[in-house]
Amino acid sequence: MNGLFSCCFDECLMGFGEEKYLVPFTWNQLRRHYPVRLLLTDMDGTFLNSAHKASAANVAAFASLRSHGIIPVVTTGRPRQSVIDGIGPEVYERMVPHGKGPGIFMNGSVVYGLSGELLYEKHIELSDAEQLFQALDRIGCRDRVCGYNEQGIYCEEENEFNFRLHLEYGEPRPTVVEKGQLPKMKFNKIIINGTDETTDKLRATLEPQLSSGVKCVRPLTWNLEVIPAGISKATGMQVLLDHLELTRANVAAMGDSENDVDMLKKAGVPIVVANATDVAKRAAIYQTVSNDESAFAQVVSELLLAQAHSSSKS
Repeated sequence: MNGLFSCCFDECLMGFGEEKYLVPFTWNQLRRHYPVRLLLTDMDGTFLNSAHKASAANVAAFASLRSHGIIPVVTTGRPRQSVIDGIGPEVYERMVPHGKGPGIFMNGSVVYGLSGELLYEKHIELSDAEQLFQALDRIGCRDRVCGYNEQGIYCEEENEFNFRLHLEYGEPRPTVVEKGQLPKMKFNKIIINGTDETTDKLRATLEPQLSSGVKCVRPLTWNLEVIPAGISKATGMQVLLDHLELTRANVAAMGDSENDVDMLKKAGVPIVVANATDVAKRAAIYQTVSNDESAFAQVVSELLLAQAHSSSKS
């Protein structure tokens, strides 16, 4: 697509049912939107490539945005420390100098403000966690569970499931605690790892047994995340917008997966990468190149072209 966005339509206007069509979209079409002041980007599958690394082009684009009046925001299911460890402290420092920048972490459960200050944090209620762990005991997958908070990642067994995100994605090494301790701890999210096939079955079995205080999202094909009900990247976005006195119309958001859907639906300029899941594509308007083609840098290039054109006309 020559690096251009493309516009996504849920139905073809010519009446071809539910099949989705993509049409070319250029920076020129951004004139239909309010000026973008905030660019939210998912990390895994969007900003990071398939090797879970940040390209030099993406890092440079992120670091340059503020000088153009656009605030870039890491928006992820990971904790902040996991992002730092995953891409490397030096790279993160280039992107967010001295940690003084906004961020939406753990799918909206934790939000940091413009100067890196904590704006919002939501934990799973202990009673809801207890019901979850009872269900996991009945299902027989308690051994592949990790709890996440801003202090660290915790599990009750060291095994391939609990350590997969550490080994493959560069997340912090989980701390192994005594059996029976996890339900007593406060977490922003609790994840269950498996395989593509077992996760399909697990979700169908687990969700009906959860309390109304939590919900499931599936950011990766082989894992489920349980987070507080009513929390999403979209609610984290709204916390940040209130903090910055901006509106959703000023937001461009990039994503690729189920846990990006609410954010994409709420953003003024919703963009998916070419490798996005079908459910994410249905929530977006625009599509750019894949995460292996420095999609973030490509989006920034288009935004700055639109900004330059607008300035030349004023």
